[in-house]
Amino acid sequence: MNMIVVPACDEHNGDKSADDEYLMQILPMSIGLNDVANHYFQSKVGQVIASNNRLVGSLTEGAVPVTVHDIETDQLAHAVAFKVDMNRLLSVLSMNARAIYFHHHGAKLVAKMSSVTNFSLLEGSVELNDMVSQAMQMADDMLNEINASRHGSNPDVFFYRIAREGNVELIEFTFYGTSKVLFTLIHDVEESM
Repeated sequence: MNMIVVPACDEHNGDKSADDEYLMQILPMSIGLNDVANHYFQSKVGQVIASNNRLVGSLTEGAVPVTVHDIETDQLAHAVAFKVDMNRLLSVLSMNARAIYFHHHGAKLVAKMSSVTNFSLLEGSVELNDMVSQAMQMADDMLNEINASRHGSNPDVFFYRIAREGNVELIEFTFYGTSKVLFTLIHDVEESM
């Protein structure tokens, strides 16, 4: 497998390794992922989580049973929803977006960046969750419409798409086929000229 590698100082690289591991443990737990995620969870992640009492405690602390409706099959499934450290998750994802940007463009990202995911829900706000879902779908449709290329050597695990129009740029990460993170970059007007 060809990993994407970008230069980083030892301090930043060492500081983020625990966060990278947290991301790798949390991502394969979502519902509706591909077989690669299921295999990875059963063979590696499940074992790591079971041996990490602190992580198990943090995940089970606020866990609640939920019923999930699979719209494609019109089936209901019972599952458990648990709280993750979204600040930590979004922080490591943002660092990875900066790394991908550098890899893709060969330049440091200086634009303002915001992000949303399709694998986390905002508690108590159906309307806001629907708006996030619609925004992610619109971005996905726009990237499809312009035939934005998929980049990444193992698309069953991860690929990204990137496109820019004027001073707005989108970077979309896709993990395990269905878990997505959308980064919206707003570049300075002078930079876009």
